[in-house]
Amino acid sequence: MTLYLWDASDFDWGRGPMNLNAAKADGITGFSHKATEGTSVQHTHTGEALTRARNAGMEFIGAYHVVRSVNVSAQVNYFLSYLDQVASWWRTFPGFFLQVDLELWPYDQVSAATGKAFASALVAAQPKRVITYASRGQYGNSLTGIVTPLWNAAYGNDPAVHYPDAYPGDGSSNWAPYSGWTPVFWQYGSQLRIGTQPGCDCSAFRGTVAELRALFNVGDAMTAQEVWGYPLSNADGQNGNAGEYLGNANQYAYHGGQAAWRAEHLARGLAAMADPIVIPANDRLDIAEESVPNKLAQALLAGGGGVVSGPVDLTDAAVAKVADATADELHNRLAS
Repeated sequence: MTLYLWDASDFDWGRGPMNLNAAKADGITGFSHKATEGTSVQHTHTGEALTRARNAGMEFIGAYHVVRSVNVSAQVNYFLSYLDQVASWWRTFPGFFLQVDLELWPYDQVSAATGKAFASALVAAQPKRVITYASRGQYGNSLTGIVTPLWNAAYGNDPAVHYPDAYPGDGSSNWAPYSGWTPVFWQYGSQLRIGTQPGCDCSAFRGTVAELRALFNVGDAMTAQEVWGYPLSNADGQNGNAGEYLGNANQYAYHGGQAAWRAEHLARGLAAMADPIVIPANDRLDIAEESVPNKLAQALLAGGGGVVSGPVDLTDAAVAKVADATADELHNRLAS
């Protein structure tokens, strides 16, 4: 099986509508967008592009930094700070990944050593999977020892056609190992049509969606979806503003202070809770379970250290009201 990813930058926005819904409908599995370069270049459409990908239902979304021959630590900070500014949700989105763009530019022949140092620093600075885009043609085996998987680039005659029509196949020599890695992605064209967008860069992945999840350390994607913009904690400790893994295998905390979980608007005037609700691990909110809405509703209404206005209503009707609203919201997010 072959999956396809589209990577873009501000330069793509003048070529077409950047319709991520159309790209997903056209079979694209993942999307990445350039965020920064060196310590002085920011691509202004990054936040909008990533949000469009998320809203289109893309499970795998990434951002990339073009490495330059300047201070590595400063570049890592510049990259991550800009991502936090324009798409703060990246840290809690299960399928988010970071891409190192390492190239020999006419204006800056970035060394393999600088690329390796940047990749190592980026891996150490945050928990998401990092992939280094660096072609065999430019770097060969000079990246041996790099801590990230590699992303090859080789276009051949680079036709301007619908993206799957240009793919040479999983048996191409462009999948051969170099620098100690068999590339996990291969960017095989730069003038391809994806959905309604012409002139696109497209890359292939040899494997299934489950294998791509494994590469990005997503695990069971069904345990890390969002509720009202905040992800639920899962067994691997992925967490967000509303769901915080406590570091204990038996405890998951859900803070009512984030968006107040909208419970006060759904049932009986529950105010934002100052303290977390603690739910045993065996009752964690796995949205694949039919019992999730009731578990969340009961936890919200029970308080767990929360501040309430008036007596807590734990009647079946009150619980059911919150449960129904929760189920609707989960269904809508999974279907989008």
